[in-house]
Amino acid sequence: GPDHVDRRALPDLLGPFKYKAEVVPVKSTDDLIHSSTGTPPAVVDGRYYFGSNHGHVIANDIDKPASKASRSRPTRWGYLTTPTIYGGRILIGDAGGKVHGLRADNAELLYQARTRGRIYAAPVPNGDDLYVANLGGSLYKIDIANGSMLWDIAIGGELRASPAYANGVVVAVTT
Repeated sequence: GPDHVDRRALPDLLGPFKYKAEVVPVKSTDDLIHSSTGTPPAVVDGRYYFGSNHGHVIANDIDKPASKASRSRPTRWGYLTTPTIYGGRILIGDAGGKVHGLRADNAELLYQARTRGRIYAAPVPNGDDLYVANLGGSLYKIDIANGSMLWDIAIGGELRASPAYANGVVVAVTT
């Protein structure tokens, strides 16, 4: 692994849960991303991705300084969910109700799809389809390739959690 990672495991504070944490020293402020976010990043294949409260999606290799990160053009609304990384794309919903499809390698915007409510849950991909839930109480099926809306269903309530997909069935939970 990278030489900047201290491989000493932190004390086991989680009881029966067998998670491990690693200590990663920060050598300078160049190693930090200065952005406000309330959601955890997604980490896939040595890259991290997250959406900021200021409307940027940020992508970078873990071993590169933060100053080398790719940043999307800002949107009017911030991001309130962890992005989903799938098929070379960053898929993320914003507080204004848009789903964004961006290139995973450089955070370039490929498309936006509008829903009718804020998106607080990570989108769920399945094959060529993307399932998105929003606070307006609707569930959406979007084409991952181009962002076109395939269908939407008004369920009611608020859909704060990501839907689940298995065996041809989509499950969404409302509040």
